[in-house]
Amino acid sequence: MEIDAWIGFTLAASVMQAVRTAGQKYLTLHMNAVGATLVRYLFGLPFVLIYLTSLLHYFGVSFPALNTEFWLSTIAAGLFQIAGTVCLVYLFSLRNFAVGTTYSKSEVFLTALVAMVIFGEIIPVMGWVAITISVVGVLVINAARTKAAGMSAFESYWNKAAAVGLSTGMCMAFSSLFIRKSGLSLGLDNALLSAATTLTVMVSMQAVALLIYLGVRDPGQIGSIMRNWKPCLFVGVTSVTGSALWFTAFTLQQVSYVKALGLVEMVLVILITTLFFKEHISRKEISGMALVTLGIILLLTLA
Repeated sequence: MEIDAWIGFTLAASVMQAVRTAGQKYLTLHMNAVGATLVRYLFGLPFVLIYLTSLLHYFGVSFPALNTEFWLSTIAAGLFQIAGTVCLVYLFSLRNFAVGTTYSKSEVFLTALVAMVIFGEIIPVMGWVAITISVVGVLVINAARTKAAGMSAFESYWNKAAAVGLSTGMCMAFSSLFIRKSGLSLGLDNALLSAATTLTVMVSMQAVALLIYLGVRDPGQIGSIMRNWKPCLFVGVTSVTGSALWFTAFTLQQVSYVKALGLVEMVLVILITTLFFKEHISRKEISGMALVTLGIILLLTLA
C-alpha cells in the first residue's frame, strides 16, 4: 500500500461522515440522542462482519489474536465514541447547531494536544502551525455563519452549543487515538485487516451495550428504531463505511494529521451549499475556507 494512501482514505471518510451526520440529524425527529447513536452501531454491525470476513478470505488469513492492550484500547475507544456521538446528536436539538458542529471540530487541535501529552506522539512545530491555521479557518467560517444569524460576538463563540461541541471534540479525540492504539497493538503489516478487526470488535461491543441500556431504560426507543428502519439502515451503512475508512487512515498515519485533513469536509459543505443550493457565500467564509485549505496544504507537505 502506498505511503500516501491515508490521504485517499481520509478524504473519502470525510465525505461519508458528512452524509452519515445528515442521516442522524433526520433520525432525531423520531428518537432521542441515545437511540440515534445505537442506530449507528446496530445497523452497521452486519456490514462490519461482512467486511472483515471478506478481508480474511481475500488475504487468506485467520482472525488475528487479540491481546490485553488491544482489548483495553478498544473498550476505551468505544466508550469515548459513544459519549462523543451522543453529544453530537444532542447538538441537533440545539438552536445553534452550526456553532456546536464547528466547535466539535476542535477535535483536531485537541487530538494533537492529547496525542503529545498522553500518547507521546511527536508533532513538529510546522505541524502545529498547519493544524492551528486550519482550526482558525473553521472559527472564521463559524463567525460568518453566526453573524448572519444575528448573534452577538460573544454568543457566536460561546454558548451551550459551543460547550457541547467542545465535549464532542474531546471525546472524539480520545476515541480516535485509542483506535489507532488498538490497531497498532495487533502488530499486523496489513492496515486494512488491523482496522477491520478493531472496527468489528468495537462496533459489536457498542451495539450490545447500547441495546441492553435502552432495553432497560427506554424500550420505546427500540420500537422507534424498528419503525424507521429504512433511514436507520442508511445511517448504519454510511457509518460503517466511514468508520472503516477512518480506522484505516488512523493505522497508516498520526491521528492529528488525519483529523486535520478531515477539515476539508467544512470546505466541501460550503461549496455544495453554494453550487447546488445557490446560497450566498460571504467574504469571511471565503477567507475561512482559504485558511483551512492553506493549513491542509501545509500539512500535506509535512506528512
